[in-house]
Amino acid sequence: THAAPIIAALGNAKTVIVDCETSSLYPWRDGKILAGVGVRPVGGPSFYLTLRHSDTINAQMDELRLLGEALHGRTLVYHNAKWDQAVLWQDGIDLIEEDTLDTVVLMRLISEDEPSYKLKRLAVKYLDANAAEQEQELKKYIRQQKLSNYSQVPAEVIAPYVEKDLFYTEGLLNKTLPVIKERGLENLLTLEQAVTRELFQVEARGFKVDRNFIERRQQELTTEATEVEQNCLNVAKKMLTIRWRARKELPNIELSLLKVAIARLLNVDLSFNFQSASDLKLLFHGLGARSMKRTPKREESWDKTALALLAESSEDIQVKHLAASIVQFRSLNHTISYYDSYTKLMDKNGIIHPAMNQIGAKTGRMSCTGPNMQQIPTNKGFTGMVSILAVAQGFDEENEENISALGEVRNVFIPRPGCFLLVADWSQNEPRILAEYSKEKMWLLAFQLGLDIHALAAHIAYGPRPTSKKLGQWWRYLGKQITLAVLYGVGKRRLSTTIQQSEDKTQEYIRAYFARFAAVDRLIKSVQQKCQERQNGTSLGYVKTMWGRRRYLPEEKLYRAINAIVQGSAADFCKDVLVRLGQTFREAQLKTCVLNLVHDEFIFEVPYDEAEKAIPLIVKTMCASDRISVPLKVELKWSDRSWGEAQNFTCEPCVGTGTMYQIPREKLFDRLIVGQLQNIEELEKRRCKECEGLGYILPEELKRGEHHT
Repeated sequence: THAAPIIAALGNAKTVIVDCETSSLYPWRDGKILAGVGVRPVGGPSFYLTLRHSDTINAQMDELRLLGEALHGRTLVYHNAKWDQAVLWQDGIDLIEEDTLDTVVLMRLISEDEPSYKLKRLAVKYLDANAAEQEQELKKYIRQQKLSNYSQVPAEVIAPYVEKDLFYTEGLLNKTLPVIKERGLENLLTLEQAVTRELFQVEARGFKVDRNFIERRQQELTTEATEVEQNCLNVAKKMLTIRWRARKELPNIELSLLKVAIARLLNVDLSFNFQSASDLKLLFHGLGARSMKRTPKREESWDKTALALLAESSEDIQVKHLAASIVQFRSLNHTISYYDSYTKLMDKNGIIHPAMNQIGAKTGRMSCTGPNMQQIPTNKGFTGMVSILAVAQGFDEENEENISALGEVRNVFIPRPGCFLLVADWSQNEPRILAEYSKEKMWLLAFQLGLDIHALAAHIAYGPRPTSKKLGQWWRYLGKQITLAVLYGVGKRRLSTTIQQSEDKTQEYIRAYFARFAAVDRLIKSVQQKCQERQNGTSLGYVKTMWGRRRYLPEEKLYRAINAIVQGSAADFCKDVLVRLGQTFREAQLKTCVLNLVHDEFIFEVPYDEAEKAIPLIVKTMCASDRISVPLKVELKWSDRSWGEAQNFTCEPCVGTGTMYQIPREKLFDRLIVGQLQNIEELEKRRCKECEGLGYILPEELKRGEHHT
């Protein structure tokens, strides 16, 4: 209950392990949740300072402050550092700027294929086969005593558990640091340490949400979903009844399927589930309909895209209407689920603090939970509920709006008073990195001229752009999918499923693609060969990103090597930019801050009076790299209302490059295709007059610092 003995035991220890026990998993939402804090000088004894435990004599909060002061100036080691730091921060203990090591990050650096990075799972594998037993006993105790969280566990019961957590965290530290040094990953570790600090600030700031909008839409959509579901049931029953009356005309197999569908729909013990693929298969088979989409295993798919295709392309008008209604119902339910989760996650001030996971993917790419911002659909274009396949076959965007409520979800996220939202999205970032690696001349020229690489790929594989706007969208989509398939190491079977073409036809596209982009083909083979050459006995071979991150791959997964270096380099670049943006804002004494990162886009909250200073700094920082020479481009959007209503202000005449050529870009594209562009230095170019070379045209509202109240 006193900090003095703990501080004395820490002595001059340079490195200390820290672990918090709490009453909740959400420090930013729930505030002061700290039940107790465990500390252990490396190689020394473990201590646990109890603060809010039930049935325990707890220390006064002044003791926590004394301990916090004693931790300054040391290297602090946590397992999931940002979370522990957030817990302590709620009680006034600010350890953010201290030298920090996170054993979750350390383990990811040396072993990217762990099934779980939870402390006990790692400890069982690397330190102590019985490491999980104590946690299991503690959870059993909690169940038996009917407790709900760790703060309700008496200190004498939880203290041995904390001691083990500290011991295992130190064990992982001792395991990882020598390997990181041996592999020359110190600079990458330094980057990751800086990323931890920046992500803490991102989580602390959080994203403001419109509580009134959520509550209103929850009620409206719930009512609408109930009505749509009942309508689907009524229509399905009516259609099956009509088909049953004409059963004598049906072949035996169709009659059998009809009987199964009727039995399922009329089952009083188990209500029909329009979210279930198996139920939908029974229903539509009973109606004589089949899915037009296949899974990678070549089986019928009944996902959202399959239903959208059926809604557009079925020859049976009733089947079309039923499929469209089911898509609408599923969209409504999906949207409601978003709002339900936001209601639970927001704090008392209407702020959501998503948890940024800096080791989200094996390539080093970050992910996000609570909520997953990366899965929130866009408010226009192809929302996911209606695929581009359906659009290409005549499915209007107006119809898409009618059957998908998902597009409104981003409207929940709003700026704080006096600020606007700025969205800065890298354009074709991973293809640019692929061009950097491969030195494919046509790609390099295309990026220097500001041409669309996906349109280039589409032309090579399928021929000239169709004159129809919708077919032109489909044409570009096909080109993009082939490039993505190359980036992700996707085989022809999976690609054929994505673009809904036969495997033979897909192989033709791939062959044409590599015939023209031979340098890309050579790079893929070279990267795989290098990975093989790095095999050492039983050790796997590996590839490295531009920042030195390693990805170890077995022989059968060499196809992933190209993705590892391209997406991995893009992920490391994103982290590098995040750190530099934070430094830039602090040096310029700006209040502008990063709210979130969604794939290749940064979302900022910018005070109006900082717009003219912050935006150029953001663009400059995001387009600068000491490792990537290919020109980088950022597309900009802004909104004073919500994330979903962000409007593009990238300069259209120069497509965001700041440069114009005497020859129109459409003609440059044609010349590049036929090989008539070899040296762009000979082209006459000038600074774009529209944007004065900036690549964007600042809206008048931002120039004047105006905003809606």
